[in-house]
Formats: sequence, C-alpha cells, structure tokens
Amino acid sequence: MRVLKWTPFFDVKEESPIVPIWISFLNLRLHFFNPKVLHALGAIFGRPLQTDQATATRTRPLVARVLVEVDISKNHAKEIWVGSKAYGYLQKVEFEKVSDFCHHCKMHGHVVSECFKLHHDLKKQPYASLDKGKKLRKIAVLMNKICFLILMLL
Repeated sequence: MRVLKWTPFFDVKEESPIVPIWISFLNLRLHFFNPKVLHALGAIFGRPLQTDQATATRTRPLVARVLVEVDISKNHAKEIWVGSKAYGYLQKVEFEKVSDFCHHCKMHGHVVSECFKLHHDLKKQPYASLDKGKKLRKIAVLMNKICFLILMLL
C-alpha cells in the first residue's frame, strides 16, 4: 500500500511528484542555524516541514538538515546564494534519497527512458536498457527481498 499526498487534482492513476526530501546544507555558517532562517532556506525548494534533531540542537555544526516537500519532477539548484549581495556566499545544497520520477506515466521508481508504458519493448527485456550499476542495484534489491522471505519462513 502506498500513501500519496492528496491535492485538489488528486488522481489515483498518477502519483504526486511532491514528496518529503531531506535537504542538507553542508558547512552552513552557525548563525544561520535558526528555525526561521532554515525554513526560509527550505522554502526556496518547496514547503518546509521540520529540521532534524541534530540541527535543532546544533550538535552537528557541519551540516543543517531540513525536511521539505519538494516537487521532484523539477530540477533544483545544487547551490544557493546566502546572505547579502556584498557579504553573501554560495551555499552547497544536497538532496537526500530522491527517487526517480517518470514524466510520462507520472509514477515513482523509474524515468522516461525506462517507462514500460512508453517503451513496450522493455517488458520483453527488463534489464537490457539499464546500465550496469542500475542492474546490480535491482539484483541486490531482489536478493534482499528473497532473503527476507526465506527468513520469514524459518
């Protein structure tokens, strides 16, 4: 079962591209570790939801993390300008665990080049179009599922 974000345009045949993603601000200056500032930085990419515990308590000063509802169908900047024009700097931004999203069928888990609805020939050869790294990841996931099922049977 999947839980999907409801919108006024909700359609059960399409998954929403808006998902919660942790955004990391690497080496963010400590005076920006303020909930209002962090939420303003998160708002650049979507709707900020919360900061993680280490960020809120400033126990991990090398990175600040904010959970943001992000539209993963769009490209987002890897750096943003923080501060004033004269005294600002480029801040690195890292999106954690962004899933693939198909713009054709509006489903998570694959991209347009791997879409079965668009490329019917892929159903016949499921691994032919994937690069070696993706093949290995898919095999690893399948192996984990098989191991889990075996453990459940014991």
